[in-house]
Amino acid sequence: MNVGVLLAAALWMAAPSPAPAQAGPEPQIPLRDAFVVAAETVIDDAGTTDVKADDAHFAGQMTSLKEAQANLAAMADVDREHTIADAMKDIVFQVASCHIQSIDGADTTKCQSQIETARKRAMQTINKHKSGSSWVDGPPSN
Repeated sequence: MNVGVLLAAALWMAAPSPAPAQAGPEPQIPLRDAFVVAAETVIDDAGTTDVKADDAHFAGQMTSLKEAQANLAAMADVDREHTIADAMKDIVFQVASCHIQSIDGADTTKCQSQIETARKRAMQTINKHKSGSSWVDGPPSN
């Protein structure tokens, strides 16, 4: 028998087998109820903050929104929760920016629409939506 053939066969047998194919993405760990409630609070506060209010009234509303976001960030435990908490910072920033535009006398229609879009995205991340004033599991039915 040819030594080269034996050597090739031995190397082929010793080669590691390819890794098994992945079945798909790992299932997401459900969010903790307390974390979801804290996220709902940020989303609600962002929706009720009056960006056109005078500075004195806006400051109190903004403080409440920032505290709700900070509470959510402090509660974040796993990567998914940290990602959601970080996304809420965008909502807080958009609310503050929209108020500044309002002070400057600019039209706030676009920035208020952006806040609403950010709120909807945040609702999707926690798999909730609003039905009237109540929170409901799952995406809205269209």
